[in-house]
Amino acid sequence: MIREKALGLEHLDMAESFNNLAELYRIMGSYDKAEPLYKRALGIFEKALGPEHPDVATCLNNLAATYESLRSYAEAASLYQRALSIQKKVLGHEHPSLATTLNNLAGLYNSMGSYGETDSLLKQALAIRTKTLGPEHLDVATSLNNLAELYRTMDFYVKAESLYQRALAIFEKALGPEHLDVAKGLNNLAGLWAAMGKIDSTITIVKRVTSLKFNKYHRILPYLSEGRQLDFIKKNPPLTSFWPSLYLQHGTIYHDLGSLASEVLISNKGLAFEVLTTQAQKIKIKDKGSVSLKDSLDDIGARLANLYLSGPKRRNSFEQYKKEIQSLSRIRERLDDELAAKGYSPNLKKSPVTAAHITNSLPEDHALIDFWYFLEYVFPGEKKDLGRWRYLACVIQSNRDAELIDLGEAEPIHKSISELRKSILSVGNIGRLQQQSAEDSTSREILQWGKARGKSARNKENQAVIIADPKFDFTPSQKVASAASSKSFELEFSDRRSREWRQMGFSQLKYTGPEAVAIDSLLKQKGISTKRYLQDQAQESVLKGLVSPQILHISTHGFFLPDQPELRKPKEIGGFSSIGEFDRTPALENPLLRCGLAFAGANHAESVKEGEDGLATAMEIAGLDLQGSDLVTLSACLTGVGELRSGEGVYGLHRSFLLAGAKTVLASLWSVPDLETKDLMVEFYRRYLSDEKMSKSEALRQAQLAVIVQLRKKYGAAHPAYWGAFVCIGEP
Repeated sequence: MIREKALGLEHLDMAESFNNLAELYRIMGSYDKAEPLYKRALGIFEKALGPEHPDVATCLNNLAATYESLRSYAEAASLYQRALSIQKKVLGHEHPSLATTLNNLAGLYNSMGSYGETDSLLKQALAIRTKTLGPEHLDVATSLNNLAELYRTMDFYVKAESLYQRALAIFEKALGPEHLDVAKGLNNLAGLWAAMGKIDSTITIVKRVTSLKFNKYHRILPYLSEGRQLDFIKKNPPLTSFWPSLYLQHGTIYHDLGSLASEVLISNKGLAFEVLTTQAQKIKIKDKGSVSLKDSLDDIGARLANLYLSGPKRRNSFEQYKKEIQSLSRIRERLDDELAAKGYSPNLKKSPVTAAHITNSLPEDHALIDFWYFLEYVFPGEKKDLGRWRYLACVIQSNRDAELIDLGEAEPIHKSISELRKSILSVGNIGRLQQQSAEDSTSREILQWGKARGKSARNKENQAVIIADPKFDFTPSQKVASAASSKSFELEFSDRRSREWRQMGFSQLKYTGPEAVAIDSLLKQKGISTKRYLQDQAQESVLKGLVSPQILHISTHGFFLPDQPELRKPKEIGGFSSIGEFDRTPALENPLLRCGLAFAGANHAESVKEGEDGLATAMEIAGLDLQGSDLVTLSACLTGVGELRSGEGVYGLHRSFLLAGAKTVLASLWSVPDLETKDLMVEFYRRYLSDEKMSKSEALRQAQLAVIVQLRKKYGAAHPAYWGAFVCIGEP
C-alpha cells in the first residue's frame, strides 16, 4: 500500500512487489490469488520495458507455472514458448534462465505424457546448468532429479537410481539434511527402490522422511494463520499414498509395515487443529495486545459471516459484493497471521503422538478407529504409478497393537454410504417400515475414541447454560419489516431442526422448549446450577458472552449450505478449451462460513447491516471462550457435518466448538425430527447425570436404545432416521 501510494500503480517497483507476492501465494498453493497478481506485474513489465525484456520472460514463466498447477496446460505451454523465444533472442542459448524455462516446459510435457520431448528438453537444461553453474549447484540437482523421475516413469530404473542419488547428495550438501527439498529427494528415491524391490532400504529411508517432515511442520505451522496452514499442508502433505500403498503391497512379508503406517497416520492427522487449539490456549493468558487482536479478528469474522449470508442484494452490483468479501477476507487473513505469531512459543513444538500413547489412555471397553482415504500408488509392473482410491481402517484398542484393515476400493464404499443416507433420510410412514431384529440393532458395539475421561461436569460446581426455542421472528425494533410475509414457514421439513438459508425462514420448533425445561430440571436435581434462555432471550449475544460453562445445551435450528459455485462456460484459448478452466462466482469457499445455528431474530438477518443478526456461523463460534467446558450439546440438525479437508478431518460446527475449547461435542449427522430429538436428549441427560461412571458416549448409546424401545412400542418400528443421527465427538 505504501509503494502504491508513493510510486503509482505502473511503477517497476510495483511490478516487483506484485510478482513477489504472487510467488509467495503460488508456493503456498493459493493459485487463485497468485494469477491476478502475476498478470498485473506482467502488464507493468511489458509497458515499461518492452515485450522482449528478460524480466517479461521471467514473469511469463511464473504465470505459466501457475496455469500448469491449475492444469491449464495449453495456456501454460503458450507462455513457456513465448518466454523461450525472448530468452534465446536476448540472452543467448547457454544462459541459466533459458535452462529454467526449458526445465519448466519439460515438466509440462511430462505431465501431458510427451516423454520424448521431455527427455530432450531436460538434457538441454542439464547441459546448460552444468556448464554455466557448476556440477554441484542446486539447479543442477533439480535437473538431475527431474531426468531421474522421467527415467523411472519409463522403467529405466538403473539410470534413474544413479541420477536420484547424485541429486540427493547435492541437496544435502547445499541445504542440510532436514530441508523439505531433501525430503522430496528421499521420497523419490524410496519410490524407485520400492519399484525395484529394495523394500528394506525403502523402509529405512521413509522412516527418515516421516521424522523430518513432522519436525518441519511443527517449526513452520505455528507461525501461520489457519488458511495458510492448510495451504502449506496441501502443498506438502504429511499423509501421502506412500505408506498405505507400501503396506498393501508388501505388508504380508514385511510385518513392521503395519505398525509403521499406523504411526504415520496417528502422528500426522489434525496438525493444523492441534496447533490452533494450543495457540488459543496461549492467547487466553497473553498480553492485552493479543486480546485486542483476537477481538478485532472476531469482529471481522462476524462481518464476513453477515456479508456471506445476506448475499449481494443490498449492493449496487455483484462486483461490489465480491470486492467487499475480498477486502474483509484480506483483513481477516492479516489479523490471523499477526495473532498466530503472538500465540506462538517454543513450547508449542510437539513430539509425535504414538499408538502406545493412545492405547495406554483408552479405557478397556473403548477403541479408536481412524480411516485413511488414499490414492493407491502401485510400485512395480505395467500398472505402476496411480491406482484407485482406497480405504484403510486403523483400529487401536487398550493394551493391544494397532491393527490395519484393508477396506478395499473407495467407490463401492461411497456407493453404499450414499444408499444408506438415502434410506435413512427418505422416511415415509414410520408404521410401514420394515422391522430389524433386536439383535441387529442392539448387539453392535459403539466404538468411541479419545483420551481417558477426566473430571466431568457432574463433580463440579460451575453452571450449565441452556439456550433453546429461540423466537426467530423476534426483533428489538419495530422498524424492521416482518419476514413472515415474504417467507414460507410451512415447508417440507418444518418439523425438523434444520433450515437451508437461501430464501427461507426458520419456523418455531414445538418441542425445543419442553426439552429445555426437562433438561433444566434434571440438572437441578443433581445440584448443578443452571441458566436458561428461551424465546426472545435465546439470542446470539448470549452464546458469544459465555465463558467456559461446564455444560452448554443449544436446542434450535442448524444450517449447512453446500458449496455450489456457479459455473460459466470455459475460457477459449487459441480455439481450444483449456483443461478444467472455469469462471466461478465467489463461492462460500470457507466451510466455517456455510454452517451455523439460528437464534432469536434470525428471520430478520437480511435486514441487519451491522452487529448480531441471529445467525452464529462456525467461524464466529470458533472465537468463543469454552476452555474447560466438559460438554456442548448441539440439539439441532447437521451440526456434525461439514467439508473434508486433507489430513484435518471435517470442517464444520463441531470443529469450531472444539477449537473454542470444548472437550466433547454432541452433534448430528443429518436432519433430525423435533419430537424424537427431545426424547433422545432427555434420555441422554437422565443417564449421563445418574451414573458418574458412565461416559458421555455410553450415555448416548443407552439413550438411543431407550428411544428405539419407545418407537417400537408407539409405531411398531424404529427407523435410524429418528434416533441415530447424534454422535459424540472429542472425549468420550
